[in-house]
Amino acid sequence: MTEVYLITGFLGAGKTCFVKNMVKELPFETIDIIVNEFGREGIDGTLLQKTGLQVKEIVNGSIFCTCRLDQFEEALASSLSRNPEAVLVEASGLSDPMNIKRVLDGVDDTGELHYAGAWCLVDAVNFPKVYHTAVAVKKQLAVSDVFIVNKTDLASGTSLQNTLDILQEARPGCRIHTTVFGRVEAPWLLPVEVPEAQAGGRGIYQMDITNKSYLLEIKDGFGKQEFEDFLDRFLKDTYRVKGFVRLEGKLYLADCTSGSRQLYAWNPLPGETQPASVNRLVILGGSGLPTAGSVKKACRDAADKIESFH
Repeated sequence: MTEVYLITGFLGAGKTCFVKNMVKELPFETIDIIVNEFGREGIDGTLLQKTGLQVKEIVNGSIFCTCRLDQFEEALASSLSRNPEAVLVEASGLSDPMNIKRVLDGVDDTGELHYAGAWCLVDAVNFPKVYHTAVAVKKQLAVSDVFIVNKTDLASGTSLQNTLDILQEARPGCRIHTTVFGRVEAPWLLPVEVPEAQAGGRGIYQMDITNKSYLLEIKDGFGKQEFEDFLDRFLKDTYRVKGFVRLEGKLYLADCTSGSRQLYAWNPLPGETQPASVNRLVILGGSGLPTAGSVKKACRDAADKIESFH
């Protein structure tokens, strides 16, 4: 029997960090991970390779949308052929996972898969804002069995309480745990029994056309402070900006949401290769945000350091 864990949560909530910590607490020797990136370039899969587990990455669309559903089913079938004890599915921050059970039932004709439940990562700082502006958030809450409120160290008492109030109103009785840096405790990961009435889910989800993905390619030459100033010019008009960049001869991971700009020095483990894609930023927007216009304006002012934007 293979346990399937679904990890959801809006962009920037800390899903990848949570998954890395999750695999350390699960009582399994063999675990496959399926990572879904909405953008055109895969990034989280590169980060999760540090776990040393079997990682499959699906990019450029939600795995629950008809445009990528076949790839998701193939990845699950491939995992079943290896008979791992568990499969962790990290869904895109823009995905609608409401048909997860129907997908699993379609792949599993032998009864070898057991759906352990859905763990939803929630950004304690930005959640109230995205709850009211992003359609995907409400759908992720609806299918979740456990809420993990992350980044509580960055949230004011009022902001955290606002987040908890929204969650309790949206899903009364749903388990809620608070944490920082995606840390997890083993008791939080006990499989959840999903009522039979929920097993069928709903029909195949069509992509929300308000979600937009762009790719920004930059040249070497940005200084670190200069690049941070460049990002600040359009971050407020995006949901997420993510990618590896080379600044002043050093490699960084840019991992930004509309309310937070983060650059992390990339320190590979011994023997680990450099990321395949460098100086390529995935930018996600939607719901009426003027993402493309804001990025293009910033690019015009830094034209000598921009390769392309599309």
